[in-house]
Amino acid sequence: MSFVEERRIILLLFLLVSAPHAVSPVHLVGDSTWTLPTAASLINEGNTDLDEYGDLIAIKDAYTLQQINGHYYNFFPIGTSIVALPFVLAFDTLVDLALYLHPPLEERIRKLVINYIRANPTSSDRQLQQRKIDFYRQAPINSVYLMQKLEVVIASCVVGFFAVALYLLARQALTPTAAMALSLLVCYATPVYSTASRGMWQHGPSIVALTLTLY
Repeated sequence: MSFVEERRIILLLFLLVSAPHAVSPVHLVGDSTWTLPTAASLINEGNTDLDEYGDLIAIKDAYTLQQINGHYYNFFPIGTSIVALPFVLAFDTLVDLALYLHPPLEERIRKLVINYIRANPTSSDRQLQQRKIDFYRQAPINSVYLMQKLEVVIASCVVGFFAVALYLLARQALTPTAAMALSLLVCYATPVYSTASRGMWQHGPSIVALTLTLY
């Protein structure tokens, strides 16, 4: 098989995995809550503390935070935030451009997010629910504002890279067709689909790193 043909298969495999995973409706922001805010903090302030997100901290579960010398930090390792960093930078740049070119888009986004919060309450505390709505009425629209969906998109791209890495590893012993079939099987019939691409926790980056190490 020529280099060009192999490259086409790799691109096709990436799309066959990342795109369906990204549009799958199930997603969960729990342990990964502060992954994207940490990435944004690195970009905007050059540090990893989350002090600038005081209003968001007030409406989120605190179990994923830790305080060190009076500053808030993500409890979990920074690796996933570093992986997410280029995606966050690209997304925020595109959002700023889109809102500049089409200002009415801002109100449409806020309406969609607030309606989603109302339809999917995460607590029986009505005051907390109202504080969440108030936050999303005035917070800047960026990767942190839309992190619940953006996390799935980023994680799905990471899983797409895993599919490619697994294909390259499998090609050392299998035909292109068999290697592609194996990669698709792992990406759709294991927790790679049900867990790794559902949020930006350590699972996705870990399996990419481990597979590349084996390769």
